Amino acid sequence: MSASTSRREISVSASTTVLPVRWILSAATPSEASEPAANVERIEPLDYRSFLRLLRRCRLVLSDSGGVQEEAPTFGKRVLVLREKTERPEGIEAGFARLVGTDEERIFDEASRILSGRSDLPAPTRSGNPYGDGRAAERIVSALAGIPYEPFEAAAPRVAVV
Repeated sequence: MSASTSRREISVSASTTVLPVRWILSAATPSEASEPAANVERIEPLDYRSFLRLLRRCRLVLSDSGGVQEEAPTFGKRVLVLREKTERPEGIEAGFARLVGTDEERIFDEASRILSGRSDLPAPTRSGNPYGDGRAAERIVSALAGIPYEPFEAAAPRVAVV
């Protein structure tokens, strides 16, 4: 993404944009990203709990990470998936995520629509994470002990997003 486009994208919202740098990329940060817009705070990679605190407080997630796609629905957050394909279609089917690829204009347009309240994605809720409900360990222990348990059933998709 060019520096001018990045600055335009960030200026859509009056809030601060936080950019955690992945550890694998931190040594090879593009030169154009060395001077982010005034409201961009580039931070070091986060431990898991710190990342969850940040995720809980954000308005929108832009990521190519499959793990982030799985965590965001827990907090009712929309995700723009910066890939052409995803191995986690459940988030898209449930209306939490949208594949936007890597085209700068498409990313900007989708983020702008969401941040300005004009998106056709349903409003985020905490009604259910299509990837699980946080009770897997409890179910495993019950299964190993021969104790009946209630299996996880993902909520029905809220909308089919193409």
